[in-house]
Amino acid sequence: MKKEQVEEAKKRVKQKKEFFEHFRTYAAMSAMFFAINLFTSPGSWWFYWPIFGWGIGIVSHYFSVFGVPGVGVIDKAWEEQQLEKELRSMGAEEAGNPGEPPLDLNKAPRPEAREKKLREDWNEDELV
Repeated sequence: MKKEQVEEAKKRVKQKKEFFEHFRTYAAMSAMFFAINLFTSPGSWWFYWPIFGWGIGIVSHYFSVFGVPGVGVIDKAWEEQQLEKELRSMGAEEAGNPGEPPLDLNKAPRPEAREKKLREDWNEDELV
């Protein structure tokens, strides 16, 4: 196993642990808010407002660690995968070949080289 993979695995485990600690604190504080509300002002229920606000943070934290169901974690690797997928679909449409390999953006021609090639293709007599 590569060192980078071990480091990435440690990072993911730490993120999951932090989420569960955050959720445990949320659950304990929710119970405490309910108890405080019950004993101090039983006729006026307000405990759900802080629980709701904090719950939005919990849901956001969940998505950042475990990802969106059906999509996964939206991070740099996801972006690169989606970019390759889009480039493959665009390349397949243009070339009419769905099995075409993904484009490598690092090997794309430089703009100067493309411009030079365009100038070589010009025929000065055809210009208006």
